[in-house]
Amino acid sequence: MINTVIKEPKTGDIFAFWIERMGQYGALQVTGFKEDDFYSRKTGKPLIATLLLNWTSKDIPNKNDLPKMKPFTQDYYSWNKAIVHKFDNEDIPAGYIYIGNMPPLISIKNLHTYGGIPNGFENWRAMLWERIPATDLSTPCCGSRSPVMFFGRSSTKLKNGTVTP
Repeated sequence: MINTVIKEPKTGDIFAFWIERMGQYGALQVTGFKEDDFYSRKTGKPLIATLLLNWTSKDIPNKNDLPKMKPFTQDYYSWNKAIVHKFDNEDIPAGYIYIGNMPPLISIKNLHTYGGIPNGFENWRAMLWERIPATDLSTPCCGSRSPVMFFGRSSTKLKNGTVTP
């Protein structure tokens, strides 16, 4: 039976969520709570820390999948193996499915990033990036006006880092 009723998430809880753009489920882990910042003192509600996991599937994960789940790393565009680990003042969204609990994969001790609860956007962007042929990605562009091909479209990366179609 699928448990979509969330009363009080706890540190270590794993939730699955549907990623519409991919037609697959993704997963996140609650890595802790922060009660000593401006927002939580003002509202009396702690911030929740969530970690996007490097796991997607057409099927809802089960407890046997938990040991396979690792932090998702953004290694596309200008990201350099950055993890998606953030504090947020929202609750786990309705419809997210509780899967199980395991020790947090990452500590919140040095976490200073704020943002939304993961919804699979980063998983989707990584999937698109992986579809770009390696020959397109190896075209020199940084610091030059050389054209770069992405998905069959020519772009020019300017010295200031902007890309023009």
